[in-house]
This record gives sequence, structure tokens and C-alpha cells, in this order.
Amino acid sequence: MSSQKKKKRVGSPEKPLSDLGQVSYRSFWARALLEALQTPAALQQDKLSLIDLACITSIKIEDIILTLNYLGIIKYVGGQHCIYATPEIVTEKLKQFSGRGPRVKADLIHWAPLFVDVKKDKWALKSKAHDFQQ
Repeated sequence: MSSQKKKKRVGSPEKPLSDLGQVSYRSFWARALLEALQTPAALQQDKLSLIDLACITSIKIEDIILTLNYLGIIKYVGGQHCIYATPEIVTEKLKQFSGRGPRVKADLIHWAPLFVDVKKDKWALKSKAHDFQQ
């Protein structure tokens, strides 16, 4: 579970991505989305929306659409996006991404915001205020 999932928010990297960044994120997103499509909850639903996938994976809808398009399992029909993938197709596609990338044990991650003393931070605007007052 990523920090975005813990916060119950969706996220995306800063754009534009470099070529290497795009390859890395696309691989990560593909694996996350394919794994989400294999969950029992997803398999039991008659319809799974992009919003559902965003909630499950914490990936922005725009990135979900781009990734599913890259995987060839999304079509734009009648003004809406439709995911076309049988469980067998999802399993086959997941084999392409299963061994790639690091695995993180999210329960071992502890994140805390960095607090910086503004007076000591040479990049903070407040630390520059005295320069402008002179």
C-alpha cells in the first residue's frame, strides 16, 4: 500500500515524465492495474468503473486510461471508456509485468512531513524578507 493509498488519495508524478520515467511508471501502473483487475472484488463486479480502479490503486484516472490503452484493454465507445479484458487476458498480461520492479512492504513504511525552520532555510521566502525590507 502506497502513501497515497494510506491517505485515501489519488496521485501522479510530476509531468512531463522523462522517457525513462514514463517506462518505469507505465510498468508500475500496468502491474498495479492488472493486479487490481484480478482481485475477487473486481472479478465479482459486473461493471468496474475507472473511478473504482482509481480508488483501488490510488492512480489518477488519466494515468489509468493511458496505461490501459498501452495494454490494449480499453476502448472508447459511445462517449465512454470501456475495459475489455477477460480474466484470462488479464492473467496473460500480468505475466509480462510480474517479475519487474521492486516490491515494497507498505506496513514497514513510516512517513512524516519534513519540518524546516524558515529562519534557517535559505530558500524560504520568509528568510529573504529582511533583504527586501532594507
